[in-house]
This record gives sequence, structure tokens and C-alpha cells, in this order.
Amino acid sequence: MPLSAKQKLAVAQRDRRVIELKTRGMTFEQIAAAGIDGVSHAQQAKVCFDRGMRNIVQVAANQYRALENEKLDLLERNLTKVLVDPGYDTKDRLKAASTMVTVLKRRADLNGLDAQPTDENGAAIRTVLLSTDVLSKTIRADDD
Repeated sequence: MPLSAKQKLAVAQRDRRVIELKTRGMTFEQIAAAGIDGVSHAQQAKVCFDRGMRNIVQVAANQYRALENEKLDLLERNLTKVLVDPGYDTKDRLKAASTMVTVLKRRADLNGLDAQPTDENGAAIRTVLLSTDVLSKTIRADDD
């Protein structure tokens, strides 16, 4: 069952407190002894610390991605004006089109649109097509 908003807030506050104590130089054993609700031993403190750090990094990455997307939006709007305005000559419009492709590529990279799909372990997933001849063969250990 998913956590409620109240439970998520409590987890985030616990993680923040563990990170705060760790940055003050405390060991996970000392943090566990500090009396934080839900943290009764060093391993739980480590789990809270790791989860909290992942979340901090994710929030920072999301904020950076949003800012970069806003910049790309501005570039795309300006390039679109050049592309559709008949007042620009062909050379300027071709340059704008080329730059637009670069902007679109950057946006796809930034947002992971062209990323190779991976499994839960981060290994690349590849699709392999086999003919029915290969699938119908029985392969034994002594076959070459």
C-alpha cells in the first residue's frame, strides 16, 4: 500500500534529520542513538541517509532540467519566428532550421527521450529478431 502524504512527509523529515546529523560528523551508530523516531539502529540510519541523498540529488536534477527546458523553449520560439517570417532570407532560415535541430536534439538528450531502454539494473535492453529457422532448432551442449 502506498504511503499517505502524512507518512511521506514524516519519512522526508526523518531523512533530513539523519542527513543533518551526519553532516555534523556523527556516525550512523550515534545517529541511531539520537532518538529519531523510526531509526533504532545504524542500518536504518544509513538507509535514511542514502534515500535522503538520492532525493536531494533528484530534486536538484529536476530543477536544473526545468530551467534548461525554459531556456530551450525561448530559443525554439525565437527560431520559429525566423523560420516562419518571410522577411528573412533563405540563408538565415536554413541556419535557423539547422540550429532548431540542435535545440531539439539537446531537449531530447536532457529529457532522456532518446535514451536506450534499460532494465531495473541499468543494463541496456536490446530487441533481437530471430528467424523461425533458428527458433525451431534444438540446441544441445555438444552442438557447434
